[in-house]
Amino acid sequence: MISTQTFYAVFLLLSCGLLVQFAPPYGRAFLKLSGPYWCAALSFLALAALAFWLSPNIPTPFLTVANAAYVASTFMLVVMVINTRRPLQQHEVWWWFFAGMALWVFVFELLRQAGAVTYVWRVCMVAGSIAIAFGMVTLITYRRIGSEKTPQFSIAIGCGLVCAVALLLRAWVTWSSGTIVLSIYDEPAVTGMIRTVASAFHFTMFLMINNSFTTTLTATKDLENRGLVTGLETANKAAETGALSAAIAHELNQPLGAMRLNLQLLRDILPPQDAANPQAKEIVRDLIHDIDRASNIITGLKGIFSKEDVRFENLDFNQLIESVCEMAGLNAKRAGIAITLDLVPGVMVALHPNEFQQVILNLINNAVNALNRHEKPGREIIVQTRVQGNKLQLSVADNGPGIDVALKDRIFDIFKTDRPEGMGLGLWLSNHIVERNNGSLRCENLPAGGARFIVELPVCRR
Repeated sequence: MISTQTFYAVFLLLSCGLLVQFAPPYGRAFLKLSGPYWCAALSFLALAALAFWLSPNIPTPFLTVANAAYVASTFMLVVMVINTRRPLQQHEVWWWFFAGMALWVFVFELLRQAGAVTYVWRVCMVAGSIAIAFGMVTLITYRRIGSEKTPQFSIAIGCGLVCAVALLLRAWVTWSSGTIVLSIYDEPAVTGMIRTVASAFHFTMFLMINNSFTTTLTATKDLENRGLVTGLETANKAAETGALSAAIAHELNQPLGAMRLNLQLLRDILPPQDAANPQAKEIVRDLIHDIDRASNIITGLKGIFSKEDVRFENLDFNQLIESVCEMAGLNAKRAGIAITLDLVPGVMVALHPNEFQQVILNLINNAVNALNRHEKPGREIIVQTRVQGNKLQLSVADNGPGIDVALKDRIFDIFKTDRPEGMGLGLWLSNHIVERNNGSLRCENLPAGGARFIVELPVCRR
């Protein structure tokens, strides 16, 4: 009896040791990973060890509590492995669990009240219940968890099966021996040894599952830390990009301003009518216009990274698209790529025109670059607008190779690109501008081949 009590005293200490993990600061992380069922299973295991340890010195009904808690700990594992793949409604789980265990306790206590003649039935009841529970854990684990299980979890399943087999062997030996026993403290040495082995494997199963959760939690924390470091690096690069853009804008505006002054001076000194060069003043006027447009674009890029509110203008969206396509058309024409416009007339939007020019220009240039890598006849870019409800949809589609599936989910991340010469800034910046202008940007691959980028903006009501 002393050795049995010593065994369960050690069992209790070890079980309480596993429960320590649920104390702050790690408790919340374990609960988030395993749900409340793993903590409940450990609590029932510790309660069983406590009741078995104290049972010689307390009223005999506590043996029913000990056996019930021992069985309850295994059925909590069943609930836990189901919950890992399909989250359960906790109030329903607890209701059915406690209702089932109440029925189990009632039957077990009736058998115990009947005395020693029912001891073998009680042993069979405990062994059968645990064998069923471990069988369910094994089946659910390998069907639902599959390749996601850790090596420790596989070892745990093996320990659980050994425990179930040992308990069934104990039940068979008790049944065949015909020995009349009042409680576990009076059973023969052989069955007592089998019970000890079963309990040891039972605890080892819990230990391996705990190690599995610890390994998973460590890996998760490592991934979170790596993600944090990567996020900080990306944020630093983005901040550097903003600072660099502002510096470049500042430096470029100075020579552009000087060029504009020189062109204005040239325009003023040209004679009103120059027979030799009748288009000279017109060319100078166009150059001044192009410089003003470049200056506005650069100033807009500088403002993209500022925290100031965007100043919207109500404008005809088609005019903005046509002006950008005029700029990008020459490059596309040289590459043998046709740009087709299919625009809904008279649609007004509120946005920052100098910023938004960059979005349209970037989407068209990306389509041109994709088609340049895809030699085929009839290469085409279709720029289309449609109105759906209170939203304007702008789509830029090409019949090129489409978007790489591996990159598609991260295509708007900064520094992500599938082009060796690309920097991974264009689409990230376009998405940033669209969001600053109260819109959204998404992409998709077309069934017939090619890619389409879709911008959605709110329509201005007249």
